[in-house]
Amino acid sequence: MLLVLFQVGPDTYAVDARRVTEVVPAVALRSVPAAPPWVAGLLGYRGAVVPVVDLSRILGGVDSVPRLSTRILITTVSDDRGKERLLGLMAESVLETLSRDVTEFRQEGVVPRDAAFLGRISCDDRGMVQLVEIEKLVPAALAPMLFPEAS
Repeated sequence: MLLVLFQVGPDTYAVDARRVTEVVPAVALRSVPAAPPWVAGLLGYRGAVVPVVDLSRILGGVDSVPRLSTRILITTVSDDRGKERLLGLMAESVLETLSRDVTEFRQEGVVPRDAAFLGRISCDDRGMVQLVEIEKLVPAALAPMLFPEAS
């Protein structure tokens, strides 16, 4: 499995590279008044308006700090009807890609009930990497807010 690695604070996370359409530099986003704090804003991407969520806010509880390494992962998620939607994931520090066998990841440790998007963990001499399940990042109740045309 090919993974895109990113860091939130001292912790390393990964998403399945097959779900990533493109990695783009961080740019100014259009703000969304009254949105939840983890919604970073809206991105104009190839003629589409793409909601962007802040992975640092979701995973670490604080806003991303703009850095030279900050990127937006353009990903695809399926709505409740199976239609593919674009979702931007703002990552404070995108590190690299990594090829790792799926059997190297285990469901260990603590998984908070409100963090169903946290997947299995792999540990090696470089440290721990935890999978983030993109499909579970946006709670079903909030999907209509990010993808209103799907409602």
